[in-house]
Amino acid sequence: MTLYNIQIKFENNLESINRSRKRMERLFSKKILIQNDLYQTYRGLFLSTITSFETYIEELFYHIITTSDKPVLRKYKPIIIFKNESIARAIVHVDKKYLDWLPFDRAQKRLEIYCSRMDSFKSIDKNEENALREMITVRNVLAHSSSHSKDVFLKAISSYKLPPKEQTPVGYLRSVYRITPDETRFELYQNYLISISKKFIA
Repeated sequence: MTLYNIQIKFENNLESINRSRKRMERLFSKKILIQNDLYQTYRGLFLSTITSFETYIEELFYHIITTSDKPVLRKYKPIIIFKNESIARAIVHVDKKYLDWLPFDRAQKRLEIYCSRMDSFKSIDKNEENALREMITVRNVLAHSSSHSKDVFLKAISSYKLPPKEQTPVGYLRSVYRITPDETRFELYQNYLISISKKFIA
């Protein structure tokens, strides 16, 4: 497995998710799918999108600290190289079953512990940083749907002056971000994630 293979795997996952989204939209437009089912589908697909990105970061991280690939070593300059991923996971996880990779600063801080060069992980621009924050906000309200998460979501999108039907998490994801080329906010976020993922291996 190479950095390129890890990135392509992630990109293919997002493309598969988006194909499913488009298929559900077509079924909904033909009245084969009811709105509630469409909304539940969006919820699952967006959560899968975020999970895929977290998995990508995790796979990238463990590849960096267990590889013998010289280009990767030059790029990230890991402080320690583990013999294999099982040993690396045992050390990094300690007694935790799962690690959080988002918000993104958690991934950055973890990599800083094990690598002396962080250029790629710090190369994302302000638009990408803002998009990541928005995605986490949408993820949280879809996953928890608490009063607090709803308030945070509405505050995050307040500057966009959206119509009422687009002021819900799914309505927001379905809304058209631009017409030429046609792109929903769901697709916009996926494109941001792909762009960010490519920077990590450039």
